[in-house]
Amino acid sequence: MPGYNYVGRTPANSQDLMTKLGVVTQVNSATPNQTSAASDVTNAAALKAGKSYVDTQAATFASVAYYQAQDALNLPLSDIAVAGGVATLDATGKIPMSQIPPVGTGYVLGPFGPTQGYAVSTGSTPVKVCDWDIGIQSVVFEPWVFCSILAGASNMGRPMIEVGISNGTTTLYSEQAIIGRGVGRTFWNDQQVINVMPVPLVNGQTGPDPTIYTATYHVFCSAWLSDTQNETVTVEDQAVLSGAVFLVRTQL
Repeated sequence: MPGYNYVGRTPANSQDLMTKLGVVTQVNSATPNQTSAASDVTNAAALKAGKSYVDTQAATFASVAYYQAQDALNLPLSDIAVAGGVATLDATGKIPMSQIPPVGTGYVLGPFGPTQGYAVSTGSTPVKVCDWDIGIQSVVFEPWVFCSILAGASNMGRPMIEVGISNGTTTLYSEQAIIGRGVGRTFWNDQQVINVMPVPLVNGQTGPDPTIYTATYHVFCSAWLSDTQNETVTVEDQAVLSGAVFLVRTQL
């Protein structure tokens, strides 16, 4: 069978022709090739988030229902300082009086009258005239006392009545905080009425925590007679003309 005649370019010499090995080398070194394309794909994919990563991160977010439930707990601004809403606080951290309803008789407990009286005579040493065993009233309070007690003096004495308060288990003069005081006239050797009023903290009220008492406090008050001139003063039986202790509530 006869062969085909060569019809291509007539080479000047054999160096102008490329061998099969040269062709393969050129093909393998051409870019992009399979290897470079795979490398480019790998590098590009490294910057992307996979499905597993996305699912894991998405699980850390709250659901719409959760946000809605939390929003429902918020207080609308329209509910502040209006009927059926909530009160505001002033610059001192207290509710303004305009937003507080009338407190009424529940604000002050009392009057509590004396539960025991005594006829006594003394000099400068305080002796007990009467007691108020009020007990536990289950309120946080400040005590107020008002008394009128008939006392007698001699040798230019000057009688003084002090009212103290303590927990029911401690009833000595030294154990009580003074919450009321009244002083009689000098140079009056006769009976006179001693009017006792509350003693402010800055004017001599004494004892631990003298202004605020807890809801579990067993209220026990006593009136004490003494003489400022170390003379003899007396209180007879039934000498407490009036005596009232009030508990002013300071917290609900």
